[in-house]
Amino acid sequence: MSRIALVTGGGGYIGSALCRALQGRGWRVLATARDPAIVTATPCIALELEDAAAGHVDPQVCRDAEVVFHLAGIAHRGADALALERINCDATLALARAAEAAGVAHFVYLSSLYAGACDPGAPGARGDAYARSKRLAELGLLGAEPNWRMRVTIVRPALVYGGAMKGRLATLRALALKGWLPDLPPVGNTPMIALPDLVHALALLGAHPSISGNMFTVSDGERYPLDRIAHAMHRLAGRGGGAWRIPAGPFALALAAAARLGRLPVLGSRLALPRGLADWTVDPDQRLRALGWAPALTLETALAPAMPDGERA
Repeated sequence: MSRIALVTGGGGYIGSALCRALQGRGWRVLATARDPAIVTATPCIALELEDAAAGHVDPQVCRDAEVVFHLAGIAHRGADALALERINCDATLALARAAEAAGVAHFVYLSSLYAGACDPGAPGARGDAYARSKRLAELGLLGAEPNWRMRVTIVRPALVYGGAMKGRLATLRALALKGWLPDLPPVGNTPMIALPDLVHALALLGAHPSISGNMFTVSDGERYPLDRIAHAMHRLAGRGGGAWRIPAGPFALALAAAARLGRLPVLGSRLALPRGLADWTVDPDQRLRALGWAPALTLETALAPAMPDGERA
């Protein structure tokens, strides 16, 4: 008999790839979305996160599921702080309570590496409103789990690349396609993970609720300074490089301004990283390796032409 998974945000960037991967592994997959019409590959239930945040979640939404993968939420960091807390924290906890009431065995929450900026002793500052909303959800889940029969697993992915990218990587790609992206200096490091590798890790963790620990950070372990990211985007755009180069000195001044403004001048907040995460190195989790997971892709290989979103998963 097929195992049953419920994937919230099943029509999204990561959710749609996860639904396909789980189906390929023999799972029966149900999905939720704000607009069920956008999900065509799996049966889909309407779920309004604003209603969930207000405590209006029917446990019947989760009734048949053995595992709930909660991916839905606000992903863009420029959103209002109250909205972020309401949707990313309050709605998450309400859905988890409904899943527990429905007898779900395992709740897998997709958090963010950015939540680590709010950890005690984390390098850098406190993290932004997005990071805090994710961290509050984590703390709520971890605090409630001892009183639940349901197992909780929290996954903190690094910046996800590949497929129909969004956010800062999509902005960089658009700039490269227009010939506006310069060659950048070799500074900083942005931990990343390819979409198929993240989906593979989620599927494995969903199937192995007994693995030790609640928190898993998922990264490919590579270093991605700005020059490497820019070069990958130039290659994706069919260009050998930028038409001009930003010298390290002026760029350092721009970063200093970004630290004060919370955004990069001209390019905006979508390219800014939370302070403390701008030069983190994150190694692949050895517990995932014990399940047979290893990152198969890098930024360059994941962005190569003809790489389907779910091939690795």
